[in-house]
Amino acid sequence: MSDEKISETKINIINAAKKEFLENGYKDASLRHICKNAGVTTGALYFFFKNKEELLDTILGPLIDGYKKLVRSLFTKDGSGESQNGDSMMIEYLYKNREAAIILIDCCRGTKYETLLGTIYSGMKHGFESMFRAGGIDDVDGKLVEILASMKMKGYLNLLKSDYGTCELKKIAQSLGAYWDSGFFALVNVLKKK
Repeated sequence: MSDEKISETKINIINAAKKEFLENGYKDASLRHICKNAGVTTGALYFFFKNKEELLDTILGPLIDGYKKLVRSLFTKDGSGESQNGDSMMIEYLYKNREAAIILIDCCRGTKYETLLGTIYSGMKHGFESMFRAGGIDDVDGKLVEILASMKMKGYLNLLKSDYGTCELKKIAQSLGAYWDSGFFALVNVLKKK
């Protein structure tokens, strides 16, 4: 088998796995269905991947590595808050990698990635807390921070599941970023008056 054919087979398996994970979640995904949809034998699948978990790692690894780099680039050097257009950049990144992002956010129950979602959620909460401190609010209600982080996560997931074109998505991402920023600063002003 040529290198080109090997590469094509591996890509077909990965694409079939994405579809299976999106439709059934990781836990209920069937390696038999993946092989059937990729047009390969189970032996071919095991030539490339040790098991279903390694296949999931192959799909999510690049997404997570890119996400970590983006997050590091978004926060200011002093850690006080996000750079401008951070929400827009995050939405665009996730949308470019939408199948893997939806799998991570919505289809990984019962995997090691479930704890990663908790870590991402905690990071969002920490980001909100840092932004509140930068805005002069040192003692913010933890429940409020949880709600804000949850709303943002759900907003990202809704955008990922949409069928927007790239131009339309950019406009929506910019609008959401402006809404989240304006709403946040309005909230800071309300909390300062209490």
